[in-house]
Amino acid sequence: MSKHIPAILIVDDNSYSRESAEALLMKEGYNLIFAENGFEAIELAKKHEPDLILLDIMMPQMDGFEVCRKIREDKTIAEIPIILVTALDDKDSKITGLEAGADDFISKPYDRLELRTRVKTITRLNRYRILHDERNEKEIIKKQRDFIAIQKTELTDSIEYAKRIQKAVYPQTKFIKDILSGYFIFYKPKNIVSGDFYWLAKKDGITIIAIADCTGHGVPGAFMTMLGISFLNEIIGQDIELNPDIILEKLRAKVVKALNQPGKEEKSFDGMDIALCMIDTQNMKLQYAGVNIPLFLIRDKKLQIINADTMLIGIQTDMLLRYKNNCLDIKKGDILYMSSDGFKDQFGGPQKKKFTRTRFHDLLLDIHENEMDKQKEIIDKTLNDWMHGYEQIDDILVMGIKIE
Repeated sequence: MSKHIPAILIVDDNSYSRESAEALLMKEGYNLIFAENGFEAIELAKKHEPDLILLDIMMPQMDGFEVCRKIREDKTIAEIPIILVTALDDKDSKITGLEAGADDFISKPYDRLELRTRVKTITRLNRYRILHDERNEKEIIKKQRDFIAIQKTELTDSIEYAKRIQKAVYPQTKFIKDILSGYFIFYKPKNIVSGDFYWLAKKDGITIIAIADCTGHGVPGAFMTMLGISFLNEIIGQDIELNPDIILEKLRAKVVKALNQPGKEEKSFDGMDIALCMIDTQNMKLQYAGVNIPLFLIRDKKLQIINADTMLIGIQTDMLLRYKNNCLDIKKGDILYMSSDGFKDQFGGPQKKKFTRTRFHDLLLDIHENEMDKQKEIIDKTLNDWMHGYEQIDDILVMGIKIE
């Protein structure tokens, strides 16, 4: 019986790397087979059933992890030992490789002795012992991963419950429709819970509306939203005459006290940006005060921007600074918009740029003559088209109100 000559399939899209491996292994008497990509590697593995596959991870079209998975899924070649070749040595890469079915790892550039030793060991009977050890290690990693998965599930369940609580304290749809005849609220949290919130109330025939963008997003931001909504409800419940600037002053004082922010030396920037309007449709008057969230008013196809102050609802360098109260006449057909910065700051488009303030203003002008529900639909589609392939970076909240 003739002596079996181990065949080694070397898979690498880099010709220099293939030649380097060939130079180190050719004197060992192996039958060397070469593939330049993952698709060719799978075909050659089926054709030659090599004793070992030396597989590079970083390849275009199909990386080494995916090639490894496809080989393990094919019963005819599933047992071929695979050494993954990579410059990566982090734990995540190793876990990914083990999950894909790799038997061993080796780094580039090759060490001559290490490469020869590893190849020789795996192509002989010791391969089975090594495979057993790797599978034991994989089982340990799997148990750790399963434990983490359980923790993640429990945490996600808790946050989902927090989402229901947060949603419950927001103004309910029926209440909003009783106050506003024409409106939309486009609300898109980055995570399960949001750091943006909207709030409505009615007092003495005046409609009071606010949207806010709290520090952070996710769970930290959500805690701030609960404080903001609770404080606004307290303030409106007081038996005093209120204007938007007074409401913001009182809100700031409550936030500073609640977060224990005695002065700037604390270096705390927790707080919120906010836009707050009081609409008197009987006298057709509007009052607005805001922090970093302007009010947009469109009338006769022209956009007017009522700028906000810059003093955060929270710790300030000068707590004595007062918020400006803006008073405007309104008329039927006016459209009001308020938006957190999530929309204009969202990256996307063909050049991976921010949506920008100017583009957002143009969008409002383009949609304002549509029905409010249709405006929301267009905003949603515009954002999705812009974000295509990109991750949402912040909570997004846009509110539109039609004066009728």
